Amino acid sequence: MSTDFDAAEIDDSNPGPRCPGVLLLDTSGSMDGERIKALKVLAQIGPRQPLALNGLAFREMFQWLSTSMRTVSRAEVDAEVPLQTPIGWAKA
Repeated sequence: MSTDFDAAEIDDSNPGPRCPGVLLLDTSGSMDGERIKALKVLAQIGPRQPLALNGLAFREMFQWLSTSMRTVSRAEVDAEVPLQTPIGWAKA
């Protein structure tokens, strides 16, 4: 699947600062060996523990992500921002 980004319309009616993000999801089930070791390193250096997706709860996860990004983008620089607890999309 390819997308012609040159032909995409840009909505610039809300020109405030933005915080771009990238989310990479591995749904192949191949997280073993070196890959799981890398995830453990992420758990050690990240501000919170990595979370596993609960089934196919992508909608809930992206709603949480959108709310979190909105909260962070409105915060003052270097402010500590409390995020919502992931409920409904993350495995405990």
